[in-house]
Amino acid sequence: MSRWSDRLLAAALLGGALLGGSVATAQELATGVLAEGPIEILTVDQDRLYSGSRFGQKILAEIETELRALQTENRKIESDLEAEEQELTGKRSTLKPEEFRKLADEFDTKVKQIRAARDAKERDIGLQRDLAQKKFFNAAVPILADIMRERGASAILDRKAVLLSFERIDITEIAIARIDAQLASETQTTPPDATAPPPQDQPTEPATAPAPETPPAGADATKDDTGAGGNAP
Repeated sequence: MSRWSDRLLAAALLGGALLGGSVATAQELATGVLAEGPIEILTVDQDRLYSGSRFGQKILAEIETELRALQTENRKIESDLEAEEQELTGKRSTLKPEEFRKLADEFDTKVKQIRAARDAKERDIGLQRDLAQKKFFNAAVPILADIMRERGASAILDRKAVLLSFERIDITEIAIARIDAQLASETQTTPPDATAPPPQDQPTEPATAPAPETPPAGADATKDDTGAGGNAP
């Protein structure tokens, strides 16, 4: 057995001792067979729980639709601004310098206002995404609590936080099936309010994984020789 394997085994044995021997014994680790009996700790893959359930997939699809619509709008606005910038450039030779500068400054202000509005809309979609994910896990807490009680467990950990475990203690797929069954009617409605307190004697809501970054709202328009220096959102 390699030194790394020795360290993993030692860590697992130490973890089992700290948990009252509930994770795995030395014999179980050596044979790969987990003895029957109460399981103190269960694990769940939160990312998989969210993306693998119909409830979570509906939320993700709605957010993705909004992001695509925003990107389409941004491309249209960018195209319009580029056309307007080219038109302004064409007028440069026919205008007095002060007249052209006034128009260029107005165009620059317009671009900045549009960019601020598009950025605000992108942030709003990001907030909707984060709130929807929080609402999902808030709705999933009672279901996870039922599974935990059925198994006689004391806690559920995020699988990513566990160094070593047997598949037997992972309840991700079971939880997904329960969520799909119990929240089927919710797929046409808004999830429960994430700010509402959990039911009495329910465990606290598990920490959710960080959400993936929102894609850029759109490309910047290039500067032209108008001197406006404006950028498309």
